[in-house]
Amino acid sequence: MAHIGEHPAIDDSDSDDEPVQDHPLLSYACRGWKHLGHVSDEDPCIMDALSRLNLEFRRNTKKHHVLATAKYWRSWNEPRWLYASDTLPSLLFIPLEHGKPWMVEFFVNQRPDLLDVDIGPGLGSPLMFAIAKNSDCLSILLKLGVDYNKLSSFSPGLYDQYISGGSHAPISWAAVTGSEVTVDFLLSQTEVDIPNDILHIAVGLRMPLHECIRKFRQHGADINFTVKGSTPIHDFLARMKRSYDKTRRFYNISTLLHIIKALVEPSCNLSLQNPTARTVLHIALDAHLEDVIVYLLEQNAGLSATATLHPEMWSWATNETWFPKVQAAVLAANQPRTRIKGKVVDYTTTSRLIEFSVLATEEYNNPNPICAVVVSTILNSKLSSE
Repeated sequence: MAHIGEHPAIDDSDSDDEPVQDHPLLSYACRGWKHLGHVSDEDPCIMDALSRLNLEFRRNTKKHHVLATAKYWRSWNEPRWLYASDTLPSLLFIPLEHGKPWMVEFFVNQRPDLLDVDIGPGLGSPLMFAIAKNSDCLSILLKLGVDYNKLSSFSPGLYDQYISGGSHAPISWAAVTGSEVTVDFLLSQTEVDIPNDILHIAVGLRMPLHECIRKFRQHGADINFTVKGSTPIHDFLARMKRSYDKTRRFYNISTLLHIIKALVEPSCNLSLQNPTARTVLHIALDAHLEDVIVYLLEQNAGLSATATLHPEMWSWATNETWFPKVQAAVLAANQPRTRIKGKVVDYTTTSRLIEFSVLATEEYNNPNPICAVVVSTILNSKLSSE
């Protein structure tokens, strides 16, 4: 849910860091809000009151406070005012916030258009809101005819989540929230569309769920689909390497292997290279992921010619029992290639412009065409291949 802040009608300052504590109606509104969470029977008086409240919101152009609970506060269940920009929410805001399917059904039966109206600024469609807040309402939304493939634009940060891009499919959003229950529910819908990048989204979580990865694969997700030149397993291992470089610590190794196995099994092209011409085995070696390396070698993972650029690239592993298999993979990758020495003619803090003395071309009938160009430099006696 959105951060909480003061309303301009109470405080003219721009600060949104402190809740409004002294509004004369705050305690009354909080008690009313909490009471709604305990209403279990279909009370027509309450529904009528909510309808009239929403109608008054729409009739009055003046902004009003809106209450909701937010996990950013000390007490998770303590209601506070939303940001001023989150005024005039959809009529479905309250029943979805409280997880009351019968309330949702009541309002949608009266106003079917509510299924196509965003819950509030930046919060997205009712389905997206329910995926993030209350999966108990998913069944009733689908029963009422919500389109579970329809893209929705919203601000993931309002839910304390991240996903790149503008519009997203409900199943992608379910993957981001990390709710296995929600993923299962949507995948049970026979006509749900699986986006090509769903596995990239799944491995981008702070703690990817190997169960969800397997389920996406069982429903046809392409493990070899590339985004910006990398497959999902490239992305995941590269993130593990960045984590290692920063903290020298990893996930629990058992959890890590479960994720890797879900990505590799039953099949995965381990020979694919990322934009820096690295295979998954190469990335695992760079990241010192020993258990992952052993597993990938068991799966006959190979290396690319990039691995032959420096003979002591992985000297840390020379005493390991599995290292001879790495050496064999390096030899197998040592295919005919051309190395052309270039000269740095311009550079900045983030890039280099290199000039080559000859023109590299790919001939139509060449049995060994140029498949990749790897630029390597030696900085402070260490090889860098980017």
